Amino acid sequence: MTRRHTHVYVDQSNGFPVAFKGVYLIIVYALVQFGKRGSTVSQVSTGGKAS
Repeated sequence: MTRRHTHVYVDQSNGFPVAFKGVYLIIVYALVQFGKRGSTVSQVSTGGKAS
C-alpha cells in the first residue's frame, strides 16, 4: 500500500506535464475532427445518437 501510494504521488508529480500534453493533444484532435466533419457538435449534443 505504501509503495503504491508513493508511486502514485511521484507519478502525479512527474507525470503532470505528460498528462497535460495528452489533454492538449486530445483537444487539438477534437478541433481537427470538428473542422473536418462538423457533425461532432451534433453527436455530442445528442449523446452520440446523431442520425
